[in-house]
Amino acid sequence: IELAHHPSLGVEWGLILLSVGVAVAGIWLATRWYAGAHAFEIPARVAARYPRLYALVANKYYVDEAYNATVVKPLAAVSRFSWKGLDTVAIDGTINAMAFFTEITGDMLRFIQTGNVRNYALMVLAGALGAVAWLLL
Repeated sequence: IELAHHPSLGVEWGLILLSVGVAVAGIWLATRWYAGAHAFEIPARVAARYPRLYALVANKYYVDEAYNATVVKPLAAVSRFSWKGLDTVAIDGTINAMAFFTEITGDMLRFIQTGNVRNYALMVLAGALGAVAWLLL
């Protein structure tokens, strides 16, 4: 089921002819203004007569400036915050804290790992006696 109605064939052909006419007029105007012996005289006169229009067109309707102000700068600010605030502080800080606590725990437990089997057996016995005492009390 198609809900949208298509324009009639006459409307489509009218739009086709209009767009082709605009393209041909643009080509003709560009050839007249920028080709031949007196090239660039007409654009210079138009620029002198309509300086604001010339500045608007020369600056590409300020699309780049608007895009930079509305898209690029806000995204750059969010990216900078994500990098400095989230990545550097939160993620790197968490990883570095885990590494620090692992190092501290290893330093505290280093004395237990001596390589002497008698010490290991004594620790197992002490742990077993501690577990029995905890269960009985």
